[in-house]
Amino acid sequence: RSGGLLDDTPPVEVLLLGSSNGRRSLFAERLGNALGREVWNQSLDGGQFSGALLAAWPQRAQWPPTLKLVVWEFSEMALSLPLTDGEQATLAEID
Repeated sequence: RSGGLLDDTPPVEVLLLGSSNGRRSLFAERLGNALGREVWNQSLDGGQFSGALLAAWPQRAQWPPTLKLVVWEFSEMALSLPLTDGEQATLAEID
């Protein structure tokens, strides 16, 4: 993140889709530091299990072609909840 506003930056390779934890806990920054690269953080407040993923999935054709890794962050408590209609529809599309 150093340099000037108009300096070239490395292409984005990592996308974070998560909950408010991904936005508020510096998770994206720590992940980026651990990976040695910038993280494109598309986490959502109130996203819970799949909010960020469901919002980003229809836009995947516009994701940078340099993207190599998608990190999906969610609370482990969400694993005990049934899938919503939107989650089921997206899962069917992925299959």
